[in-house]
Amino acid sequence: MAPDWLKMNRDKLGGWGNSLYHSPADKKLLKDKKRLQAMVKVMVSDRLADKPHLYSEMEQANALMRKIRLFLHMYLSLTTDLRSDMEVEALSILNDLNTERTQLQALSIWSVSNSTDAPAKWKSSQRRQGVSVMPWRAAVSYSEQAQFAFDHHWVSQYRYDKSIHDMARRYGGLAQLGAGLRNRDREIRIAAADQMGEWLKEVGSKGEDLFRAHARLAKKKRFNFAAIDASEKTLEIARRVALERAPQLTEKYLKSKAVQSKASGELIFWHDRYAGIDDSRETKAWRDTKQDVLRNLSSLGEEVNKAARRLVESNNLIQPRGRGGGFTTPVLYGRKGKVEAGPFVYAPFDGSAESERTLAHELGHAVHAYLSAPSGAMQSDAGWAVAETIALLFEHVNLSDDNNGISDQDFAMLVHQPAIAMFERELGIATQDMSADAVWIHALRAHYGPDISLKGYAPFWRRHSSSLSAPGYPMAYLLGWALAGYAAKRIESASDKMQRPMLRILKAGGNIGYDEAASLLGIRNISELIHGAFDRALDRLGSQSAYALPSIETDPDFNMEKLESRGR
Repeated sequence: MAPDWLKMNRDKLGGWGNSLYHSPADKKLLKDKKRLQAMVKVMVSDRLADKPHLYSEMEQANALMRKIRLFLHMYLSLTTDLRSDMEVEALSILNDLNTERTQLQALSIWSVSNSTDAPAKWKSSQRRQGVSVMPWRAAVSYSEQAQFAFDHHWVSQYRYDKSIHDMARRYGGLAQLGAGLRNRDREIRIAAADQMGEWLKEVGSKGEDLFRAHARLAKKKRFNFAAIDASEKTLEIARRVALERAPQLTEKYLKSKAVQSKASGELIFWHDRYAGIDDSRETKAWRDTKQDVLRNLSSLGEEVNKAARRLVESNNLIQPRGRGGGFTTPVLYGRKGKVEAGPFVYAPFDGSAESERTLAHELGHAVHAYLSAPSGAMQSDAGWAVAETIALLFEHVNLSDDNNGISDQDFAMLVHQPAIAMFERELGIATQDMSADAVWIHALRAHYGPDISLKGYAPFWRRHSSSLSAPGYPMAYLLGWALAGYAAKRIESASDKMQRPMLRILKAGGNIGYDEAASLLGIRNISELIHGAFDRALDRLGSQSAYALPSIETDPDFNMEKLESRGR
């Protein structure tokens, strides 16, 4: 049976009617699939006959495509006791729609250069992401490449995750395995890492071959450079600064957790990041957590707060009990391209500080989707780096009084995510005789430094299955955390002056990239932005830092009109 929340018939967001399907065999879904295929067939026929097609027609088809695919992804990921026939049906529909998805992408590429009615902002955003002028046949060929084979990548991750979860049951399940890693006793943590490693090794060579194949495909598409939507220069600067600064931050962070010193003659272990966990913190009730998050986000402005409150109070906020990561869906559009439902926020909750952080993060994504929805199905989705900037800003602002919580995220976003990104890139060029375990340890060692023991962690790359479906995404976390931290500091000193550019970014959706967003918020130099993130992280750990944030009040360059003109 599908979860009840997939069957909701209404929500409270301004009368938007929810029309998600009930299952892959739902007659309405199958009818929409046929309608979509017919729409695409007509547009392609018109294109081949040199007849114009309207941007609105293309947008409606893309909206329907997204709605069907999103439902199938959620159905496969969240349904408990999934029936085998429904699984086969869902995967079959995703495969059937690959042709239409390729054709829609080709129509989109061709329209950037040839359509007369497509919005100028949309054309500009496509060119920023690397879409160049090309004739129809070239657009089709380009669309058939791996860059747009998202369903293929997603299905690979889905099947891989399913197999490793099945294997985990032999060890009592992932929750039991993970509990040992979080134990305050070092010996238990070390033993748990070894046990987790043994389980991950059972995934076998098939898993390694899959990761290698996807890494090589990712290399061909520049590790989703277009989806990240930051300039290649910005990405290169971020990688370089992280490689330079991460080892120092790692050592300081783990020492702050484990209270270890090199004088003891004992290496610091990666496991030690859990040494300082405070088990005495009381858990919160769901209602109190929602109220606290909304109160903490009040500095982001009235319109943002109004949207956040409507989302929190709606039926679209799903709160299953337990631990685990959350996610937020995009807004769904109906047949005529009008907003129909969403965004849906899935935020597991167990009363812990981590689950509150998850709620704040996902609420950032949801507010972003909600405010950018009027842009339409083809312009509302922001690039990965901007999307994570917003979500991590919500998280950062909510954690403003929790220095330890922010330090944990400093380590995760400034050290571990760049290490994963390096692993993805190096696996794409590694020779077959170099094991993935060796590539993984090399990437970790480059960012963690020589004084950190990685005993037992060689197989842990297998847990990062997002490398199969979204290679390159770790760079979005690095860039997003750096800009979110900068914006959070600005908001502390002059929130009223930051609300206007932040609101513009939220409403722009995919019409603004990371570099433009950074410019709107006052960034002149990306290298200084990334270095500043590391300096602030070290400051929080009590280390000497050269970072100094200029005051908005005394900064003569912080002129809103000037910044907005630069961001256009």
